[in-house]
Amino acid sequence: MALTTVTLHGQILELDGLTPAVGTVTFKTLIELNDLVDNITYQPSTFVATLDVNGEFTIVLPATDNLDILPLNWVYQVFISTATWRATEYVQLPFAPGITEFADLEPLDYDPGAMSFAGVPVPP
Repeated sequence: MALTTVTLHGQILELDGLTPAVGTVTFKTLIELNDLVDNITYQPSTFVATLDVNGEFTIVLPATDNLDILPLNWVYQVFISTATWRATEYVQLPFAPGITEFADLEPLDYDPGAMSFAGVPVPP
């Protein structure tokens, strides 16, 4: 299998910086991914991470910059859903050894009316 994965860790706290958030972080692939090595098409998928008692999550996700997967540099739609916060962001998750921190991912600008996002087709 040509998919490479990234271990992503995150922590969400309330604004007081002490109280762990309660909820989930959901990552969605918006398009099909085509594996050029194994000739496999992966359907759009959803990955859900539930925050633990410390407001933390760890999840393993496919990297968005794998040269063997088309399209290259696709994006995740991320839904953050806690007791006090709801947000939707779009991020890329490049391959990196070790653990990548969610707080280090920069949300991308997104125009929902556009037919493409960073060169990647977006479904209606």
